[in-house]
Amino acid sequence: MDNVEDVTKNRSVFNKESINVRFVNSDTDSQAVCAEQLVNEITAEHKLVQDFIENVAKEAVDVIADSSLVEKAPEPVLAPKPEMTIVNSAQNLTTSREIKSWNIEAPKQDNQTGMIVLDTLKKYEEVMRPKRPLDKRIAGQQQTNLYQSILRVCREPQNFNKNWELILSRVYENPNNVYGINYVFRSLDQMSGSKLDVQLFTRLMNLIILTCDPDPEVRKLNLKRVSIEKTLAGVSSDVIRNNILGYYRQYVA
Repeated sequence: MDNVEDVTKNRSVFNKESINVRFVNSDTDSQAVCAEQLVNEITAEHKLVQDFIENVAKEAVDVIADSSLVEKAPEPVLAPKPEMTIVNSAQNLTTSREIKSWNIEAPKQDNQTGMIVLDTLKKYEEVMRPKRPLDKRIAGQQQTNLYQSILRVCREPQNFNKNWELILSRVYENPNNVYGINYVFRSLDQMSGSKLDVQLFTRLMNLIILTCDPDPEVRKLNLKRVSIEKTLAGVSSDVIRNNILGYYRQYVA
């Protein structure tokens, strides 16, 4: 900082002397020109000093950052973000209250998959309801159970449409907002399975959320905001692909 003061002092003296010479040997018009030059020189000098100070400060920060004596904070481990396939936010999806209910009958004995899935959904809705104290391990297991229930429905050609609409109806009713977009993806980092499993879960849930309205016209409209092919990316099972593509084909114009 002493160097900064010396540089400033020397340059200020030099400018003052040179300016005095100009005023002694000039008339009124030339004095105006010199005054303008004075302002420009002072501004330039101020900028040089400021640049010098900033460079010194930056070098000091770089030295501290590189010092082995400084203990660096560990990088935070973030949960993976859900891979969205929707064009717009699911929170802004078009809904209808003209048709207020799916009118889905409870699964019977001849539909064991439907009965198991319904029980899983009810338990999920109870355990995962918002604002309830929740252990991360339990939350991860519940999200895994939800994902496996969806896959169970998708893998079964028989009763697929009926059971898929059972899931759609529960998400539409959305008890306690448990399937809200801000809650349904909150424990992805605790789920069991591969990265593809987590991605497929988020994609299928996006599809379900966007198309859960009981009004077919609304489902058709919202379906334009999601890519079925991207939703099924990485899925090798022909049964799963055929079930989902076959169901939504009726809504594609």
